[in-house]
Amino acid sequence: MPVPWLINLGVRGRAPRRNPGFLPTNSAEDPGIKQFAASVRRHWGIENTLHWCLDVTFREDESRVRNRILADNIAWLKRFAISLLKQVNDKESIAMPRRMAGWNPAYLFKVLQIPA
Repeated sequence: MPVPWLINLGVRGRAPRRNPGFLPTNSAEDPGIKQFAASVRRHWGIENTLHWCLDVTFREDESRVRNRILADNIAWLKRFAISLLKQVNDKESIAMPRRMAGWNPAYLFKVLQIPA
């Protein structure tokens, strides 16, 4: 059974908030541990597929966009571009079709599913 714990989050000049959380016990038979491990694996599965692809293909970690709204819009466009590139039935990585779409308008139309 998970053991409840509390953390205090304070901001300068304000009283700290109390956020309830749960910390699993050390028992290996506890179903909470298995559920926690499964959720951690799901999180890292997302990190390893989408975020890693964004970092490698679009060099997202090196982005110098500081305007929050612009950064959100560019991030959405990058995720949308990756979803379009994954729909193309090529055996290439994501980076190569992205380059090919920039070099070849016919291939860009294929990615965008526009009849040429």
